[in-house]
Amino acid sequence: MTEIDGLDIHFVHVRSKHDNALPLLVSHGWPGSVIEQLKIIGPLTDPTARGGTAEDAFHLVIPSMPG
Repeated sequence: MTEIDGLDIHFVHVRSKHDNALPLLVSHGWPGSVIEQLKIIGPLTDPTARGGTAEDAFHLVIPSMPG
């Protein structure tokens, strides 16, 4: 959790095991929640486990939008 402009923002931060992974901010729409994004964490942070390459990897930040 972090505070931004006086709001407490919950977020999931997952770093890829691949050093050259790109940072990616993933947000959800309304009504929705960060729970909907949990299924994409593995494929995006560790694509080599699913037949992809290390160049396809991302470090993820997934905030839970307030409201």
